[in-house]
Amino acid sequence: MRTIAALLLLLVATAFAQSTQYAEPPLDETNQHNLDAVPGLDFYDNATALNGTVRIPIGASFREMPVSVSIEPVGFSVSVDNVTCPVDDLSFIALRGARMEHLTSLPNQGYGDFTCDREWFAQISDETAWRCDLDDDYCAEYENDSSVSYDINITFSFGNLSASVPFDSQAVRVPRAIVEAMRSGSGGNLTVALNGTVVFLYEINDRALGGSDCTANYVSETTAIPYSANRSFAVGGSGSLFFLRSPVLREQWAGDSRFDVVVLSQSPLYHADVYLNGNQARNITLRSFGVQENAYGLQEIVSQPMNQSSGIWSENTAGGLAQKALDARNRSFNYVYQFNYSYSGLGNSTLYLSVNDSCLVHSAYSDVLLSRMLSYNGSTMENGKPFDAAVARPSSPFSGDILGIITISFGVAAIIILVSFTNFWLLR
Repeated sequence: MRTIAALLLLLVATAFAQSTQYAEPPLDETNQHNLDAVPGLDFYDNATALNGTVRIPIGASFREMPVSVSIEPVGFSVSVDNVTCPVDDLSFIALRGARMEHLTSLPNQGYGDFTCDREWFAQISDETAWRCDLDDDYCAEYENDSSVSYDINITFSFGNLSASVPFDSQAVRVPRAIVEAMRSGSGGNLTVALNGTVVFLYEINDRALGGSDCTANYVSETTAIPYSANRSFAVGGSGSLFFLRSPVLREQWAGDSRFDVVVLSQSPLYHADVYLNGNQARNITLRSFGVQENAYGLQEIVSQPMNQSSGIWSENTAGGLAQKALDARNRSFNYVYQFNYSYSGLGNSTLYLSVNDSCLVHSAYSDVLLSRMLSYNGSTMENGKPFDAAVARPSSPFSGDILGIITISFGVAAIIILVSFTNFWLLR
């Protein structure tokens, strides 16, 4: 068992090592790959298919043709950890497939069956004509045309905005207004509703004998199968809030200068940089990315979080933390980060924190912090140099004095004792 377990671990490690790792999520590349792959996907799921029947009149009887359709709303053309990112050319993917039965020839022992269709009729012969005479009127019938159409609309709803487009392909472009709303929105969910019917059409040439020859008699029959589905998808919000944790008053002792910032974010962060006076002071990688294929052969971006560096940064989920008192837009946030940075220097320093989230949204926070030494007597700094208001906190000067001696005579002391005793006796 140990040998098998070790072999499995080796295979998993090898597969992971061979997969391409990305420093930032490859949104555009994955989106384009999926858009290119969708047209070639042949999809039909018999287990979830919706069924119907088309009754086709042939002569004095009817032939029932079973039909079925399968539609699977998969999701969007690009996502990171199942979160949709608003990118250009973002499309909604709903795979679909249909099955239609066709007119089949009459059996003939020793010969296979074939479809009585237009292609067959173009090469009709006396030997095969009787096999498509389905109503026994000495004229062969054939299927002139058959088709399936999707009379379905897709409605995208985000916030207070909704837009509908026809379900005319397996990858439907998301309306630009919805994408822009997602970009400027505060996260949340994008709802996709599909409603309509799938229409199956048969056109049959039910040829009939007219005089000495067979004449055309085209008959069209349809059936519509209703379809409705509603899905909700998480959207990577672009919102973030920054809070200076230390120093709260933007002034601090130079012996322990800090730049500690709390960040509330609607999407997971993957990179951060700290700059001190315009120079990069710290480069932080929070997660890397990989690409994997789902059950339909489409690519999905997944992240691999890095180990949190104790004392430098931390990440925690907030579960929809709302900061109504702090944020005028009344947004909610799913992630809480803390970045800690210590530095040395006197006077004013410009600190800058830059962060990037998994949907490639950049946010930043900048502040000017004052670091000063302590002073005493209003004249000397803690390093012994003369006081300088630019790098040291002022202090009040002080001067020495002589402590006076108070002498109390015995008579005064006796009176005090007598009065105290009298008050004690009277209050008993």
